[in-house]
Amino acid sequence: MSSFLWLDYSERERRKMLEVVDLFKERDTRDELGLGGVRDSFADQFFPGTSTIMTRARYFLLVAWTFQRLEQRRVPSAQYFEKSRRAETELIEAIERSDDKVGNIGKYAKTTLKRLPSSVYWQGLGVWGIRAFRGSQSQYQRSLDRHYLQLGRHGKRRRKPDELSSRCSTTPRSSRWSEPS
Repeated sequence: MSSFLWLDYSERERRKMLEVVDLFKERDTRDELGLGGVRDSFADQFFPGTSTIMTRARYFLLVAWTFQRLEQRRVPSAQYFEKSRRAETELIEAIERSDDKVGNIGKYAKTTLKRLPSSVYWQGLGVWGIRAFRGSQSQYQRSLDRHYLQLGRHGKRRRKPDELSSRCSTTPRSSRWSEPS
């Protein structure tokens, strides 16, 4: 255990030193030297779509399947954050009951988890082509009502099949997530 001492000559010096000590208590991720951009650039070149906080590759599929399932249920934008958070925290318990518990995000925090797997894996889902929606997670959630409306309109309109439409379909996807090939 480390320790250090100082002599108090004045109240002002004492306060100054206590502020320095308080800085050691902060768990911030500042990039004071500005090297984070360089690090991230190299990381994107060598390991695209991944980062050091990712624990297991399975989350790429678990997050996508969770969001697909919510989309299929047509969860409205206003309820999406709450329902997706609940679905992701339910994953914690499901993984804990499995044989492969290593790297389980939220193992200790459970429902009080601050950073969900979807926020950690969102960028990688796009880079790897698993997520078809281009935009941030909050943009995705806000756009769902409009997406459902477009799907409803397209489903009612029937088109005559012809050579051009069979080769170049303009029908929107039923999901904003890529289908496996």
